[in-house]
Amino acid sequence: MNTSKRTSNFSATEVDALIALVKKHQSVIECMKTDIFNAKMKKDAWTKIEAEFNCQCIDSPRSAVVLKNKYDNIKRTTKKQFADEKAYHRGTGGGPHKLFNSPSINSTVGEILQTRMTGEESIYDSDRILETDYSLRSINEDMLGENIIVINPADIDTTDCDVNQTIPSTSPCTKRDWTNYTPADLKSRSTLTTSSDDHVTKKKKNYEDKITKWASTRASISEHQQTAFLEEHKLKMLLIQQKHDTEMKMMAEKHSIEIKNLKLTQEILLLKKEKAIKTIDY
Repeated sequence: MNTSKRTSNFSATEVDALIALVKKHQSVIECMKTDIFNAKMKKDAWTKIEAEFNCQCIDSPRSAVVLKNKYDNIKRTTKKQFADEKAYHRGTGGGPHKLFNSPSINSTVGEILQTRMTGEESIYDSDRILETDYSLRSINEDMLGENIIVINPADIDTTDCDVNQTIPSTSPCTKRDWTNYTPADLKSRSTLTTSSDDHVTKKKKNYEDKITKWASTRASISEHQQTAFLEEHKLKMLLIQQKHDTEMKMMAEKHSIEIKNLKLTQEILLLKKEKAIKTIDY
């Protein structure tokens, strides 16, 4: 059972002092590394914060453990309040308006935590913020406004223009005179085929040619890859065979040398034996 005495609540002045000291040592305290070296650095940093805090707030001295727990609680509260406010602004509405009273330390804690509180900006889904789109649109409008040239209709010279001139049609469809056609003619498909159909057919043929060319290219690449793979396999098998032959040759030579050594050793022993027998006879 924990019998430690509960400390008094933090005042607003103490909270501000604590946040200011944490911001001073944020590079160490908010480091995400968890090795032994960084753990020792964090412990030393909280010891320094304890000493500086107790020098500023003499009336209520606090230990490093209490200060760390208080800072963790402040972080947790600030993150929750930011998340609630963000979810409310993204909601569909309904009900009374909700007011969020953000303490003055929230901005300082946000500067310390940065993206760990606000999160990374999303650019792919519906959470994307469209402020950049509006800024780009305004920039484009400003650029267009500078380059727009206003032409006065009175300054246009129309002396060389023919009002009755016929503008050629760019449409692929041409008009047909249907007065001389009979119902039998209308039944034939060639009669109903227009130039637009020919245009579509040519476009489709171009696509089919491109697809055929792409398929043939892909097939040739596959053949080249298969040929290269077979050649590589043959080379590997040839190298393995050569290595095996070399090892067998070396083993045969080693065996023959060992046999010669054994024969020489045997001859030496026989000579020593004969020499010993002669010495005993004398």
